Amino acid sequence: MSYYSKLGFDFSNESFEELTVEFISEYYKRFNECKLFDEVEEVLKKIRDRGISQSILSASKEDVLIEKIKYYGIDKYFSRIIGLKNHYAESKVERGKKWIAELNLNPQEVLLIGDTIHDYDVSKHIGSDCLLIANGHHSYKKLASLGVDVISTLKEIN
Repeated sequence: MSYYSKLGFDFSNESFEELTVEFISEYYKRFNECKLFDEVEEVLKKIRDRGISQSILSASKEDVLIEKIKYYGIDKYFSRIIGLKNHYAESKVERGKKWIAELNLNPQEVLLIGDTIHDYDVSKHIGSDCLLIANGHHSYKKLASLGVDVISTLKEIN
């Protein structure tokens, strides 16, 4: 919550849950205005062509996440698309642990790529390595302070 407080949100006036519902409602109306980064499909294809399985683990609601991934035409790159059952992002860790177990993966062979401190926390809870991209919520400096590899753009993924 401190992230949102720093942005000026005052949860004594309106609860986090109320703001979440309001944000998600507006986001659903306008998600098709959002664009993928130019290099997304190129990087996904390169990883797939190397025989590396890719999944999405997101704090988005799963049914909407699947719809968005299909809308952008990138669903073909993913073996699994895992979201949450609600909008409050409280169980991404649990969903990640379940995904690891369902696919019988060795977490030490998984690389979680994300753009938030929470993504780093999820990787630690599921036992995977983490690569963070500094083009989201947090600055390069903030992400690097976690002691993990940080890149500025997807183009840096080899």
